[in-house]
Amino acid sequence: LKELEQAHKELHQGLSRLETLNELKASYEGYYQGVREVMLAAGGGGLSGVQGVVANLVRARSEHELAIEVALASHLQDVVTAAADDAKRAIEYLKTSGRGRATFLPLDRLLVTPLAAPLRAALGRTGVLGVASELVEFDPRIRVAVEHLLGQTIVVQDLDVGLALSRQGLRARYVSLDGQLIHPAGSMTGGRIQATGLLQGGIDFLLLE
Repeated sequence: LKELEQAHKELHQGLSRLETLNELKASYEGYYQGVREVMLAAGGGGLSGVQGVVANLVRARSEHELAIEVALASHLQDVVTAAADDAKRAIEYLKTSGRGRATFLPLDRLLVTPLAAPLRAALGRTGVLGVASELVEFDPRIRVAVEHLLGQTIVVQDLDVGLALSRQGLRARYVSLDGQLIHPAGSMTGGRIQATGLLQGGIDFLLLE
């Protein structure tokens, strides 16, 4: 009997959590105003061709979450559209309504640069976890957007691994599991950082729905 009660309790907690996540997702709490307005308009049928926000379309494992968030940075809130005309209509909507700005990724216009062969060959080295675009889950229909954003970023165990590769002439965009970033030209961005939780929402929906 106690086991049954515990099972019911866990089910109720899971349903409550799913309801809360659905409410947050519907209102796009925490997103830029322009992004929120576009998504709400699209949800209401006012805008067509809107596929979603990158943060909701890409799923990352918990151990990779911070690295992927840092790699995406503000692009987490980019809006993916089926075509450039869809993005144009959304931009006009924001412009005429005065409801903020947003960055759009039209799938029919994005360019993807293949990872250089020497960098591809380095993926098997100790401490090199892989290309960021290959460490996330997503709908194949938005592959070009994911490759556009993450196809040139390599996830490494720590900053030392990225620096060692850079010193060997393998210049690339490296991001460590703890969120430190090395740019191809040599500049570095780092310090203490925590995941925003935007990608975690995607993981929750993947697990609960």
